[in-house]
Amino acid sequence: HIDEVLQQADPLLWQHLVEQSAPPMCYSARWTTTLLAQDLEMPDVLRCWDCLIGDLAGPRPMLHFVCVARVIRIRKQLMSSEEAECLE
Repeated sequence: HIDEVLQQADPLLWQHLVEQSAPPMCYSARWTTTLLAQDLEMPDVLRCWDCLIGDLAGPRPMLHFVCVARVIRIRKQLMSSEEAECLE
């Protein structure tokens, strides 16, 4: 579902990642399996977890939005890179 959120939020970036054979699992697996604990500072992790746990729809929709936001944050870098670089 991260793929669908990214496609809606930034169609050009989504298309670029598709063309570069960079599926969402390649860039979001670490974020989803650790609930962002390895990538954020602890105060930010706790705030994020509060939002994830407090989301009545369950943690997935909010987590998908956060993962897409992180991808969009590095949009310029991703758009200027080739397949191998996108996956690093």
